[in-house]
Formats: sequence, structure tokens, C-alpha cells
Amino acid sequence: MGFDKIKNKSASMGKKSMSAFLKVNKYENPQTVLDLISHICTSGMDLSVQNEFIPYRDKYSKLEEDYSKVNTREAENSFVNASISDLIKGCNDPFAMMPVYLDHSGFSDAINVAVGGGYSSGKSSFLNNITGIGAVLPTGIEPVSMINTYISFSNKITKLIVSGKNCKGHVVKLNREVLDCIQHSSKSKIYVSSVLDELYINVPVSKEREHLKGLVFIDTPGYNNSDNANKENGKKDIDTAFEALTYSDALFWCIDAEAGTISQRDIEMLNQLIDYNDGNYPFVIVFNKMDKKPDNEIVKILQSAETVCKSKLKIQPIDIIGFSSIGESAIYSLKNKQKATTNAGVMKILASIFNKMKNGVSDYRSVSYWTNQLASYFDQEIKECDESLADLEKERKKLAKKKADAFSKSATSSEEQFSFVNDHLPVVEDIIIKSYDDILDSRDGLIDLLDRAMKGWSKALDREDQWAEKTGFFSDASNLQRQSNNAVNEYNRIMTAAGENCDEFQCWNTESRKENLEIIRQVYEYYDLDNDDTQDSLKEDYDNTVSYKETISIYKSFLQKKKQEIVHVFTTCCENAIKKNEKRLRALQNIKEEEETDVFSAIANDNMNRFLDCFSNGVDLTKCNSQGYSPLTYVAKNSNNAMMKFLIDHEVDLSLKDKNGYNALETAAIYHCQDICELLINADKGLLMESQSLTKLAANDRFENWISNF
Repeated sequence: MGFDKIKNKSASMGKKSMSAFLKVNKYENPQTVLDLISHICTSGMDLSVQNEFIPYRDKYSKLEEDYSKVNTREAENSFVNASISDLIKGCNDPFAMMPVYLDHSGFSDAINVAVGGGYSSGKSSFLNNITGIGAVLPTGIEPVSMINTYISFSNKITKLIVSGKNCKGHVVKLNREVLDCIQHSSKSKIYVSSVLDELYINVPVSKEREHLKGLVFIDTPGYNNSDNANKENGKKDIDTAFEALTYSDALFWCIDAEAGTISQRDIEMLNQLIDYNDGNYPFVIVFNKMDKKPDNEIVKILQSAETVCKSKLKIQPIDIIGFSSIGESAIYSLKNKQKATTNAGVMKILASIFNKMKNGVSDYRSVSYWTNQLASYFDQEIKECDESLADLEKERKKLAKKKADAFSKSATSSEEQFSFVNDHLPVVEDIIIKSYDDILDSRDGLIDLLDRAMKGWSKALDREDQWAEKTGFFSDASNLQRQSNNAVNEYNRIMTAAGENCDEFQCWNTESRKENLEIIRQVYEYYDLDNDDTQDSLKEDYDNTVSYKETISIYKSFLQKKKQEIVHVFTTCCENAIKKNEKRLRALQNIKEEEETDVFSAIANDNMNRFLDCFSNGVDLTKCNSQGYSPLTYVAKNSNNAMMKFLIDHEVDLSLKDKNGYNALETAAIYHCQDICELLINADKGLLMESQSLTKLAANDRFENWISNF
């Protein structure tokens, strides 16, 4: 064995196999990422539909002001004020939801289907597979999704469009490779996620995936990656995930089949989402990577998960499935006890699941839902106006009767007052003041006459008694005496009793009788005054009721008019927003991608960005240009250190020869590119053994030979 052969073998021992075809993500280069960030921040179209809803907001927020213009009768009305306040709150709901929803979906009749779960649970792989978009979403064992990504399907476009909303709220057209940059870390340590708020992927609808029309998928970060905020955007993954999940109408919840069951943390997250959606939240639990388990074990895992769900979840999933994205996708539906291993079979099962999701979702994000809801808000207030008007009419009739009765009583009282004052009061005055003394004198005279009669009768009896004693004329004188004594005793008893009870028969003197007469007069006057106050109060209540009723009638007419106006304005805003979204799609589709650059042209023009673009699509390093140079030898000829370092760092086969019969080191020697020679020798010292004499090649000065022709 010759010495040179031994040296060559020694130099080649332990060498790694090198690639002759190189494809890399251009955004590994820090400068390229910086250029991308600059593009995201400074470019873009202000095509958010938020501004399209400003006329609607202005319309409903001026309800109170507009009402004050049609009703100048009073400054305040508690019923109206409360009603307008409720209306404004109700009208704010579609203003808060519809612009955001239309920005995400691009159309109004879609439902948002989120794909959530823990990190490395196969969410992005699952989405890539069921949507048919290929490897658009970055996948891997490292946590990758940091920005909520919305994937919608449209028949308005003919090619896949990737765009994003930057920190200014503008829509920016992006290269699909940008998706690979949206991850937790990168070699450049520069994070695109710090300047992008959301990502949108618009996908043309294919015939085999017609069932995806009307769906918007949301790719979310793993909620359980870390409890710390990402330094790139200051947000925790669980916050980013939950924010996106709250915008969803349905859910695929992904779990790694290797876990073997559904965790308590998964249960807690699902119950939280169920509560947030008031129990109306169709979802499917997906055990990904089922290719790693035998079929019988997958079935046991799904059945075990079903048992856990029945005992711990507030509502049950519409299905629990196993799924594999490896090779030709496969699916197992626990609900249907069915497995499919062909794309057609998988699509059939998924289409059935999507239909169940659509049937279980309220259309509260659609324009028709909110126009009906707005009308119902106004109808409810109009109904309350009718009820209030009916109650006020009953009260008005009741007060009208009371008022009529009070005035009738007042008229009668006035006549009685005239009769009392002119007829009765003088009689009472005569009795109390003038006749009272005569009455007392008559009483005293009767008592005096009785006293005198009794005394005279007593004396007569006494004389009879004395005569009988002297003459003995009356045989019954003793009986007469006894009767006389009885009469005297009875008289004395009566007089004594009258004397004892004389305090009960006290008489009013003239002054007290005058005071009592004045009191009688004042009582009547007070009664008359109170009756006047009652009439005034009834009149005031009646007038207020009539006025309140008129106010509610004016407000009811106002509501009927505003109902039509506000529903019309909202509908118009939605139509304009949808048109703007269509305009955005056309604009994004019409933006020309950077023209594909031939790698040799990029090298000749020393354009590093175009050079990297070429490797994003892949470059065959054995392919040579018309001059016979390969990409490797052409970089060496043009002495581009950055490009050569890029090739060396990606471990390409540096020994490849071009059509001229030279490798990169030989070419660098021919053209006296010392820096390139040093880079190549330091990268692979074996090149020295595999190359011709560099000294001879360097002495063959091709430039001198070329210039001599002139």
C-alpha cells in the first residue's frame, strides 16, 4: 500500500457522511430574522374590520342623546333611563365580538374549532393532517406554538395564504416558512413572536375536504408548558391558550397516547371551558400518536378516558378518538366503535364529527344571530313600555274616579257648609249661649217648688198629727204618722242623693260656652281645608300619571324607530366588514412573492438573502451552471466568506467536484481566495489530501491568462 493511499485513508477515517442536497430554513440566519421583523413592523395593510363598526358604536352610544331631542317634556325618567342603559349594554355585545370574530375568520357564518391540550400532545401534527395543509404548522418535541394561529377555508382563493397581525394591528403578508420561526427558541435568539399578535392561514377548499368549509381552526400553545411568562412576548402559554380557547365554539382536546389516560389538569381545564361557555361547548378528546400503541391497548385507553369523563366532566365529549398522523393517517372512534386507516375513511369519520360540532354550536357569532338579538333587545323594551302603559292607564282611571268623587263630595260639603253657617250655627249659638241660663233657671225653679211643696205638705201632716193627739179623733193616727215619716225620709233621701251627685251636674259658665262654640267652628273649617288639600293631591297625582304615560308613549315610538335604524346600521357594518375581508384576501393573494432567484445569480450578486431563499426550497449542490461551476465552487470563485461559512456550518460535502473537475478548495486556490482556503482547510483538513497541488493550481493564474487576451 502506497504512502499517499495511507494518508488519504487516514484523512477520510471518521468523516461524517456529507449531503449533496441542502434545504434549510432561511430564518436561522439572524440578519434574515431581523429583516423579517422589520418587514412585519413597517409593512402591512390596515385592513382590520374594527373601524367598520364605528358607525354602529356611534349609533347605539347616542341613544340617550337622541331621545332627549325628541322628548323635551322632562329631564329625568327612571323607567326610560334604566331602559336606555340596558339597551346600550346589549348593543355593545356584538360590537365587542363581531369585529374580532370577522378579523379571525374572514366570514360570518363560520364556527371556531380550537385545538388545545398539553405541549407535545401532537396538536399541530393533528391540525396539519385533518386540514390537509401539509407540514405548514411547525411540529416537534419542543414546544413550538407561541402565537394563536387561525386556519380558515375559503372558496375565494386559489392558493394558501399566510398572513399575520402585527403589533400595530396591521395585516402583513408572510412567507409560509415564517411559521417555523414562531417557536420558543431559535438559533438567532431573535423572536418573531414579539412583534406578531396573531397568525392567519387561509386555505382554498378542496373537493375532498368540503366538510371543512365554514370552519376556522385555532392552533393554540400547550397550556401546561410552563407557569412562567415567555420573555419573547411577556405572556404565559396558559394565558395565550385560554385567550384563544375563549374565542372557540368547539374543541379538539389533544392528549399524547403515551400518557395512557386523561389527567386531572386536563379535566380542570375542560371544566373551566365548559363553565365559560355555559355548558354549550361540543368537544372531542383526541389521543394522538396511537401508532405507538397496539389497537387493543388504544381501545382500553379510550374506554378508561370515557369512564373518567363520566365521573369528572360537567358535560360529556361527543366522541373520544385515537389518531395517528404518521404515514397514512388512521383514526379510531370510540362512539362508533369504528377504525379507519385510509384517508377516505378518516375523512368520513371526521366529517361526521364536524357535523355534530356544527349542530351543537349556537350561531351566536353570525350576523343573522346578532340582528335578531338586537331586534329582540328593542322588542323587550317595547313590551315593557306596553306593560307600563297598561298599568299607568289603570292608575289614571282609578285616580280619575277618586278625583270625581272628591269634587262631588266637595260640592255637597259646600252646600252643607252654607246651611250650617247660616242656619244651624246660630241655633247652636242660641242654645249654648242665650238659652242655657234660662234652662238652668227653670231647673232651679222646679227644684224650689218641689222643696216648698214638700215642706208645706210636711207642716200639714204635722198639724194633723198634733190634732189627733189632742182630740183622739183619728183612730188610725199612728198609721198616718208612720206614713208621714216615711214620706219625709224618702224626701230626705232624694235630697241627700241630689246633693251627693251635684258634682256630676256641673254647668258651663258663659265664657266656657263661648270657647266651645269657637272650637266647633274651627273643627268645621279644618275639615273643609283638608278636603281642599285632598283634591289638590289627587289632581297632582292624576296629572303626573297622564304626563308619565305620555312620556312612555313617546319613548315607545322612539324605540320602534331606533330598532330599525340600529339593526340596519349593524347589518351594513357587517356587510362592509365582510367586503373588507374579501378585499384583504384578494390583496394578499395578489401580492407577488419574491421572484425565485437562481442560486448562481444570488452568488454572483453577493446577495445573501436571496442566497438563503434558494436554500429554503432546497439546492442540489451537484448541479452546475453553464460555466461548469457547482454552487460550492462558484462561492469559492466569488470569494464570499459568509456564503461559504453557511455551507460549512450545514455540513455539506465539501469534496464535491464541479464539471471543471475541481472542488471548492482547488477553486479557491486557483482564484487566490485565501480566506476561503482557510475556511475550507479548517473545516476539513482531509481536503488537502483529496485535492490537487494547491501550489500548482495557484501558480496557474487564470486571471493573467484572461487579461492577456486584451
